[in-house]
Amino acid sequence: MEFFDQYGRMLGKRVETFERTFFELGQVSQPTIVETGCVRKESNWTGDGMSTVMFADFVTKYGGKFRSVDISERAVGVARNLVSQMDGDIEISVGDSVEFLEAWADGSIDLLYQDSMDFDGDTKAESPKHHMRELEAIYEHLGPRSMVLIDDCGFENGGKGEFVIPWLQERGWVIVEEGRQVLMAR
Repeated sequence: MEFFDQYGRMLGKRVETFERTFFELGQVSQPTIVETGCVRKESNWTGDGMSTVMFADFVTKYGGKFRSVDISERAVGVARNLVSQMDGDIEISVGDSVEFLEAWADGSIDLLYQDSMDFDGDTKAESPKHHMRELEAIYEHLGPRSMVLIDDCGFENGGKGEFVIPWLQERGWVIVEEGRQVLMAR
């Protein structure tokens, strides 16, 4: 996808899954994209992946809406600054991601990107459990063509998708692309 060409070379381990994600989003008219956990540092392409900037740019160029939530006021300030010149339907909020998703009343979600609460191998259960709580909170708003992209997967000692991936698979979802992230669809 032409849109992705400007970002792909900067993404390191996330390039394949983001490329597939943007290809799939390009097939959706006016997509609704929801991200949990926003960008924290400017130009941290291989670290955090800069998804907030890419999603905001996508809806600016192609339409749709993008919502992001992060518990850190500092991170939200960085994210808002990075997308301040973009004029798409973009909102970046400070708050707990589970509470944000539980209160969701803005229709069906085309892409849920789970990237909140860092994965730490020493406290491995907290991050995967948090991502499971996010998914349970928003699941009724995922339609028949929705996708879920989970960051920080494929680690030797687990990852953010430890509970989310099998839970979705039990409900008929399939892995579309996997690597450092896992993209799933119905």
